[in-house]
Order: sequence, then structure tokens, then C-alpha cells
Amino acid sequence: MSRTRMDVAELIDRAPVSLVIAFLVAIVGVIGITASTTLVPLLLVSVVLAGVGVVGGQTGISVLASAMYPTRTRAAGVGWAYGVGRLGSIVGPGVSGLLLAAGLGPTAIVALAAAPTALATCGIGVLARYGNRPDPDSDGLPATGDPSAVDPAVIRETG
Repeated sequence: MSRTRMDVAELIDRAPVSLVIAFLVAIVGVIGITASTTLVPLLLVSVVLAGVGVVGGQTGISVLASAMYPTRTRAAGVGWAYGVGRLGSIVGPGVSGLLLAAGLGPTAIVALAAAPTALATCGIGVLARYGNRPDPDSDGLPATGDPSAVDPAVIRETG
């Protein structure tokens, strides 16, 4: 992982709201792209903002997903996060093609791309604010000798 990505990951781990900010930057970039079709300098700045927001956000989703799950289920949780992202990557181009076939122009289609980004931003904001983050010193397993870790069914079978 590059040093920049590690910096982004560390920032998101300390302040999950920064992930929401990254996606808001992406939304501003997408809206800027649609508004600046004839102004090349504004278009370039908008493309950079959209790219920085999306790339930073994608890195941050991995960090947030891995922070939300205990060690025992972390791989599955991060895998699901990536899987949902891949679903959007698969469906998105098809939807764009259908919208082009329906007569929408490229500018309108790019503007519509802000909607799923806004939805993802809201979801990430809820996770960052209310998500259940396990204790970083815990491996997600019950402590040895902890009475709550004993399954009564096992006691009956062996007792």
C-alpha cells in the first residue's frame, strides 16, 4: 500500500467523518463536471476533485469496513463491502447504456452519477456515526474463564 493510502487510512481510522468528506468532494467534482462542459480549467479541477474523492473514498471504505467487524468476521465483512462495490461497477455501465439509448445526453448521465454517490455518502455517514466499532485490543473472542463465554448446551453434554 502506498504511503498516501496509508495516510488516508490512518485519517479515516481516527476520524471516520473524513470519509464522508471524501465522498462529498467527489459529489462536488461530479456536479462540477456537468456544469463545466465548455470551461476547460473548471472541468479539469472538477475531474481532479471527483477522482480524489472517489479514490480516497474507496480506500476509506476498506478501512471503515475492517474497523466495523471483530477479527473473526472481518474478512467476510470487508469482502461484502467490496462485493457491493463491484455490483455497482457491473450495473453502472449497463444503466448508462440504457440511458444513452433512451436519449439522455452524456452531461445528464454524469449528473445522475451523483445520486448513487450521495446515497453512499449518507450510508457511510450513518456507519461512521453509529457503527459498532469493536474494542481494538480485543480479538473478538470471549475471554478465557469468562462465564458468559460458556455455552450451557456444552455443559449439559459434557457434565
